[in-house]
Amino acid sequence: MTQRLHWADIAKAGAIVLVVVYHVGSTGLSELTEGENAAKSAWAAVNAALVPVRMPLFFLISGVLAVGAIQRRWTEVWRKRVADLLWPFALWTLAFAVPYALAYATGGITGTTLEAASWTFVAAGAYWYLPALIVFFLATWLLRNTPMVLLGFAIALHAAAPMIRDALGDAIDPDVRITIYRWATFLVWFALGATARKQIEYVAHLPAYVAVVTASVYVFAAILVYQYGWTLTPVLNVLGVVTALIASAQFARFARPVRLGRYLAKRTLPIYLIHPILLAIMVAVGGSLIPNTAVLSAVAVPVLVVALTWASVKLYDSVTGRADWLFRFPQRQSVGAEAGYGEGPPAQAQPLPRPAGGVLPDD
Repeated sequence: MTQRLHWADIAKAGAIVLVVVYHVGSTGLSELTEGENAAKSAWAAVNAALVPVRMPLFFLISGVLAVGAIQRRWTEVWRKRVADLLWPFALWTLAFAVPYALAYATGGITGTTLEAASWTFVAAGAYWYLPALIVFFLATWLLRNTPMVLLGFAIALHAAAPMIRDALGDAIDPDVRITIYRWATFLVWFALGATARKQIEYVAHLPAYVAVVTASVYVFAAILVYQYGWTLTPVLNVLGVVTALIASAQFARFARPVRLGRYLAKRTLPIYLIHPILLAIMVAVGGSLIPNTAVLSAVAVPVLVVALTWASVKLYDSVTGRADWLFRFPQRQSVGAEAGYGEGPPAQAQPLPRPAGGVLPDD
């Protein structure tokens, strides 16, 4: 990656950390702490306010990093961009089924396990980002020579997403409905990243004061959305993504954030795959592990985010070269072939399904 794309590494790393924050601050904290307190409410509000940022940022950066692959022949991209994502999605969705059932089952363990395993066939569940990334790459690859057609289609699909969701209603399985809604909602961000990388890089390198302005307006607009029900989510999408891009470029001016960003960016896939299982095991074993106080709830989220992220990368590093099949499509390695799973996706990921109310359909 060229020096000018250090900001993309940092944005990618930041996106996966926000995913872990969401899982810990919503599902994790609600399960690990009984009752309510001010800190839990604050984390819930923060996570809700960041819904318009997380997934658009992930898919935008995914598109930016897929620019080169989109111009290659099918024989050169099918493994890394399709097989290497589809395989871990299926493998880890099945692996997640039992921990998920033990941690979050409100009914029978067997029924919940089978339901979680069924996500493999409907591109849903905790790892829905991976099949979505495959679909978005294929759509962009097929329309690579007509970028304006691609963007027009993606924008129209995004605008129609709520109508598509409502039209489907109860006619199909809820997981399938949510999957279709997600694909309709987020294709535009991947397509934008893949077709307008120069423009996105220009936005990322706008002056820092622009991010201060966009962040301030974002907070105000978020209050209107979440307090008063205004329909401003597309505005929040743009403001949030612009703020994140500029902030990433500002951090890229310093050596330590660049090193950390590069390190995490190369491990977003294992972070994305491993941390939900670790969190589910923690919930299943620990129960109400955290005393219900505002101070402990406030501190628990950043502590658990760092711990789960660290544990995920360490587990990945410990098996690299010995169990690569856990993170990429198994293949016979030829002498001199590239090791590791490569660039990988930026992860996010989707929030863990909530036991009582399900997931937020636009996150």
